[in-house]
Amino acid sequence: MKEFRILNIVESSMSVTNQKVAVFELAEVEYHGVELPSGYKPYTFSGE
Repeated sequence: MKEFRILNIVESSMSVTNQKVAVFELAEVEYHGVELPSGYKPYTFSGE
């Protein structure tokens, strides 16, 4: 299962339906395949 981080949340409204919505900008987390003795798994994610 893929994991994601939230980069940004923006409130917006849809003029056609007059609904307020939240738009989430996500980035996929990429693990390096190494687990530290503390249990931490180093990872990176792109801001694009």
